[in-house]
Parts: sequence; structure tokens; C-alpha cells
Amino acid sequence: MKKFICTALLISVLAFVLFASATEATEAVSDLTPWQGVNLPMTALFTGEKGDMLFTEIAKYAKGYDKDMVREYFNDMYYTKFEKFEVVDGNTVVYDGSNEVSYFYVGKLDTTWGEYSISWYIFKSNDEYALNNGYKYLLMMPYHGHGEGMAHCHMRYGNENFDFLSTDPSVQNSWPTLYQPENTDEEKAVFDMMKTAKMQATMLPALK
Repeated sequence: MKKFICTALLISVLAFVLFASATEATEAVSDLTPWQGVNLPMTALFTGEKGDMLFTEIAKYAKGYDKDMVREYFNDMYYTKFEKFEVVDGNTVVYDGSNEVSYFYVGKLDTTWGEYSISWYIFKSNDEYALNNGYKYLLMMPYHGHGEGMAHCHMRYGNENFDFLSTDPSVQNSWPTLYQPENTDEEKAVFDMMKTAKMQATMLPALK
């Protein structure tokens, strides 16, 4: 029962964080152009003093947690293998500044997460680097924002089929999230997250 309650809370809170008031691009997606530019993982916001402030604030509302434990949980949830994801054009991604991979558009996958309907745009690569590093498939959501929060997008990646990547229970708490530093006030983004610290604390599983 406790596990069910925690899962239900996580779904409702993540739904707020990830989807509520999202203003997604309405134009048809046929390539990677909507993500063109330098994209950084959300975890880049959590480094140094900014991260310490954020996770200290969340820990105030999470029984038994300190800032390092909170940091570990959020880093795991937003984890990406890469540190930079640069979309050069509609078909080309450069990972970490030096590894260029070509992708082609597969299609759109409509699915559900909890009680919410979500859509993934799917891209596939046959490049050797992508296959060797687990980047065969990209599942992308368009950039969007929640209220005055920073614009961001969610993604999944892997060599498993895209049905697995979108719905398998083992990835349901994995939410790699990207932002574009060129268009982001990073300090303001962290400050805005601090304002919802109490709500974000409910995402953390209860400690035994």
C-alpha cells in the first residue's frame, strides 16, 4: 500500500512539474529542427552553490533527507549519459561537442503516463557511435514552459524499441530533461524551483 501511495504521489507531482500548463509547439514535427541549438541536461543547473541552495530548501520538507540525498535523487531522475546535446540541423546531433550522429524521423507515439496523455516524437540512427553508446532511438517532447518557469523539453534515449522506452515500468521514473542555456537565466530557473520546494519534496520516496 505504501509503495502504491508513493507511486501515485510521484505521478501526480511529476505530472504537475512535467506537463501542467505546458505550451507545446503546435506545428508538425518532421525532423529535429524544434530542438536546434545547444541543449544541456537539467542536472547542469544543480552544480555548485545553486544546487546546494535548491536541495537544502527541498530537504526542509523531506523527512530524513539531507541536501546530498535530495541531489542524488534528482540527479538520478534527470540523468543523461551526455553533458551536451547539440542539434546542428534537422537530422544531425553532436554529443558532447565531438560525436556527430545522423537521425531520421520515425513518427509520433501517443501514449499515457498515469492519467495524462503524452506524445513522443521518435528519431532513429544507424550510426556506429549511436549504436555503441545507447543512442539508437531518441524520443523527444517539444520545448514548453509551465507558467513563468524556464522553457525545457523531455526526452528518452536507448537502443531498446521505442515502445519500451516510452512505457516500460523500469523507465517510468526516468525523465531526462533539457534546456537551452542561450535562452535561460539559470539563477532565476533555480530560484523558481526553490519556490516549489515543498511540492517537489513530495516526489521523494519515504525513507524506511
